[in-house]
Amino acid sequence: MIRAALRQTSIDARDKLVELGKEVELLLYKDEGHAFLDVENVIDAEVKRMEFLAKALER
Repeated sequence: MIRAALRQTSIDARDKLVELGKEVELLLYKDEGHAFLDVENVIDAEVKRMEFLAKALER
């Protein structure tokens, strides 16, 4: 139940940012909550975080 609530809160936050005209990418991983437990998900999320930062800092 808590995971579903966190997931929905994340979706709501993403939707609000889109509504405000912000560029946003929401990553949701199956069977993960606030903290990632699957090593593959940790690696994927960190790679995507670095790609986002590189892109944002280019501007």
